[in-house]
Amino acid sequence: MPRPRAARRATPVPPPVSPPAPAAPPVDRTRHVVQPGETLATIAKLAYGDATRWKLLFDANRHLIGDNPAHIAPGLVLAIPREE
Repeated sequence: MPRPRAARRATPVPPPVSPPAPAAPPVDRTRHVVQPGETLATIAKLAYGDATRWKLLFDANRHLIGDNPAHIAPGLVLAIPREE
């Protein structure tokens, strides 16, 4: 009579490996597209963490803004200069 075969032990199956999450697109810290309701002060707060740095933005973008820093239009692309 043949011997009964030994039962094979189940090999544990590792859980499926999910692919890595796609990398977030790099943040462009050299320019900013003006959104409705933004001011140079709110953009300075985003860019530098200090709303009082708005004049740095104004001086760098005067050729786009003109003489009145309150007149920035949505969609305008402002240069964000590095802090010195």
